[in-house]
Amino acid sequence: MSQEFQKIFKTPKYTGITLSLLSMFVLASMFVVWEKMPQKKDFSSGQSLQVWAEDTMRNAVDLAKNDYEAEMKASVKIQYFSVYKMNEILTSNSKPWPDLFLSTDTTHSYNKRISSLSAEKIPLAYHPNRSGLTKTFSRSAIHAHVSKLSQRPIDAIRFARFLAAPSRGQFYFAQDKWIGVDGDKWRATPEIKILCDTQFKTKITPALQLSKTREGITYDIHFQKPKEIESSLAILHESQARQYLPDIIISHVPLLLPQDTFNFYSADEENLRLYYLVKGTSSHLCKRTLSTLNLKP
Repeated sequence: MSQEFQKIFKTPKYTGITLSLLSMFVLASMFVVWEKMPQKKDFSSGQSLQVWAEDTMRNAVDLAKNDYEAEMKASVKIQYFSVYKMNEILTSNSKPWPDLFLSTDTTHSYNKRISSLSAEKIPLAYHPNRSGLTKTFSRSAIHAHVSKLSQRPIDAIRFARFLAAPSRGQFYFAQDKWIGVDGDKWRATPEIKILCDTQFKTKITPALQLSKTREGITYDIHFQKPKEIESSLAILHESQARQYLPDIIISHVPLLLPQDTFNFYSADEENLRLYYLVKGTSSHLCKRTLSTLNLKP
């Protein structure tokens, strides 16, 4: 190598700070695929989504439904019943059942019947203090229950998520004096970011199949060893790059994670540790996903 070239080219010296910055750059590059532009899709269908709801929530739900139909180019048919009529219909074993029930959590026998028919349960709001029938339900929670028998679970859950979203259905519940819930951020097709232990690489895709089939979720999964997961998250936490944090972490050993960033999700398996992002944009969805996750041999 000539002396002239040596004067021009100098071998870079890597300090601890430089290495940290380089690590952050590598991580940002690795996670940048998690920040994709949303794709517009056609959600129209030849059939209407069938919903049964208590008549106490008609004002808020009808307004939200109109917005949903306009945004998604989809059809939703809602039948409203009094609590007593709902109880009568459900106890008489009438069929076919709807795709989605919107009902109050009570000790009524019909509510137990709805729970037995449902696969997913999404919180929507709490009853306001009002005179008349609803006073009986003052401050009681209402949920969207997705039928196990629904042929359109993705559409049913999508509408339920729309009703629970702060920027969508919650606006109309609040307008009608209902007490809101901290629902997930609205996305027609949610994408969940997963940082997974390499030990589960061959098992994770089939394990997520049930959630994907019913929720219509897309997953972006990256694999690392447990120590690498801890290091990656520590760097992201230090850089305050919260937008790149995974929604779910899966490991076969306990992890040392940044404080107050992830919640531990209990699992029965001794060699499985599941975590989800605290105050993430899809916390409810993450918990529903984890509740169905099966990584057994």
